[in-house]
Amino acid sequence: MLAIDPALQGKVEEALTLGFECFSAGDHDPFIVFAKDRGSGALIDLKTTDGAIDEALVDVGRHLIQEAFQSARFYVLVWDGYLTIDGQRQDAVFAEAGRTGGNTGFLFAQRYMQTKRGKISKVGKPLLVAEVPHLWLKSFRHPRRHDGLEPPSYRDAACHRLAQAARAVYDAHRSDIEQKKKAGRRHWKASDFIWEALLISAATLGNSRGSQLVKKEEFHSRVRWDALAKLSKNRRLTVLKRTLREASVRMPDIKAERLARNFQLIERRGSPETVKKDLVNTKGRNAKIAFLKQFEGIGNKYSRNMMMDAYHVDFLDSIAIDRRIRDILATIGKKDLTNYQKIESFLIDSARIAGIEPWELDRVLYSWKDEILKHLCQVLPAIQR
Repeated sequence: MLAIDPALQGKVEEALTLGFECFSAGDHDPFIVFAKDRGSGALIDLKTTDGAIDEALVDVGRHLIQEAFQSARFYVLVWDGYLTIDGQRQDAVFAEAGRTGGNTGFLFAQRYMQTKRGKISKVGKPLLVAEVPHLWLKSFRHPRRHDGLEPPSYRDAACHRLAQAARAVYDAHRSDIEQKKKAGRRHWKASDFIWEALLISAATLGNSRGSQLVKKEEFHSRVRWDALAKLSKNRRLTVLKRTLREASVRMPDIKAERLARNFQLIERRGSPETVKKDLVNTKGRNAKIAFLKQFEGIGNKYSRNMMMDAYHVDFLDSIAIDRRIRDILATIGKKDLTNYQKIESFLIDSARIAGIEPWELDRVLYSWKDEILKHLCQVLPAIQR
């Protein structure tokens, strides 16, 4: 965690105390405090016309902070919810805060409990729970579409919740993500890119442990294009089956047969270089997806992932959806999202809220799923009355 500015921490503690007093008295409306170093500030109660208090109301507060009162020095958004630590859920007052000129926002929580006599009592001191996106940073401000409308998921609390977790994990692994971009550019430059991309797809479909097919030279050397091109059709299939089995690739025989037929398709079209040129000359993301789907075993996910592995400019706004991502969506209550395009749109919105590329979000969710889930489960921002 970064060091907290003492002045900001003071404003947070004041806001948490005010929230504790209000919520203890039965007033559970979230509120925003805009403050200066000295003198006047502003306090805004967040209410709906029907009196409902939910996560969407907190998101409205974030939107107000982004759009207004940037002449203030501090903002603090306060709501009543639950804090979950090590599987134990506790009542807590939350305060999401930031200061002018800061690069990081902070989420604090003051735990409390009801005593046997029915009174509300604080539990311990305020906790710094997480670093979150700074609401006054331009990179966090949610971009509007060309028609001036907000993206569909902007007011979806789950979308914001995922964005906060993703931004925290992204910041912790930024250098690793930059290395993935560099590796992707090298991958794209290879003349046999198309064959290598098909190998990676076959190796990881269903279980990523099969990636050793291309990571370990003892396996990779046998299935490179140049090595297989020297073999007869039958011998090539035999080598593919044996190598995929030894590399612990899931469904090795089925995938070996697909790869063998894809090899023949590339041969009929000339060479891997020829096919790559055809891919390059195919204009636009959707057309490239359709082009790649002509290969056996390549569907919605891998037609995107093949190009995302190359950090291709046409696929920076893409998400390759797999079981890991569906597990994360289930954690934030999005089991109802089943359509591929709708899931991708939701995740793209979340990436933009977090101020990162959708490509970066995809890599974060795939590479650091456990850290994402830890962030998501650490703070359960459920609103209670």
